[in-house]
Amino acid sequence: MPKVQIERLTVGEIDENCYLVVDPETGELLVIDPGAEPERIFAAIGDRKPRAVLLTHGHFDHIGAVDAVCEKYGVPVYIHEADAPKLTDTEANTGAKFGHPVTVRTQPRLLHDDEVIDIDGIRIECFLVPGHTWGHMVYLVDE
Repeated sequence: MPKVQIERLTVGEIDENCYLVVDPETGELLVIDPGAEPERIFAAIGDRKPRAVLLTHGHFDHIGAVDAVCEKYGVPVYIHEADAPKLTDTEANTGAKFGHPVTVRTQPRLLHDDEVIDIDGIRIECFLVPGHTWGHMVYLVDE
């Protein structure tokens, strides 16, 4: 895989960062933290090929467009096992507190600390960095 390109767009009322990690040769990409405004995310994706959604953590402002993206492109969503309950609990994901009772229907694939996953040839190292949430993750993508 050649060097990836990182594209950032801010979405939602609190300007959450959503990232597209793009292979410029194939147009394949990963969507990280699709927090809101799925139509804007779709426009940013254009005719490229999403392969998965990765969540850094399960707060409402990072998960609001997960179902829309996963359903439109037929891709899985990944989250650390400690934050997975936040996907269906508006109290745990803080959405209820801020007037955004967001939940996710898409069944997640659960991640663990120091796990390496391969998504269609894209190698991703997954690291747990608890603090913001107990299941907060960072991802290292080859190249």
